[in-house]
Amino acid sequence: GFAGDRLCALYDLDSMHVGSRLMDLAYALVFFPAVLCARPFTVEERQRFLDAYEAHQGLDDADRELLPAMLIAAFVNGLALWLGLCNHRSGETAVSAWLEAYRDVPRTLAEGLCDAS
Repeated sequence: GFAGDRLCALYDLDSMHVGSRLMDLAYALVFFPAVLCARPFTVEERQRFLDAYEAHQGLDDADRELLPAMLIAAFVNGLALWLGLCNHRSGETAVSAWLEAYRDVPRTLAEGLCDAS
């Protein structure tokens, strides 16, 4: 959006849809750091993020039970996006760095699933 001649907001309509708040949370827990730095959250950082989220917007028991599976789904969804970006020459370097940095995330998510059981 614009305010006069000044750009004041960008809208990313590629994935715009009415969807699950829990999936949005899972995606943020897995990929929010990619916006800020070149590495994923550690398990401890992911837990702090979740604790801060829950302090403002609680999760019920059903959401807590589903969250580990949603984390895996969010990772697969994001990975598919990144692999698609790899096909564009301009994104190849950044995506390669992300893939390397995130290669251990499935293991940490799986550990979280085991811990939750």
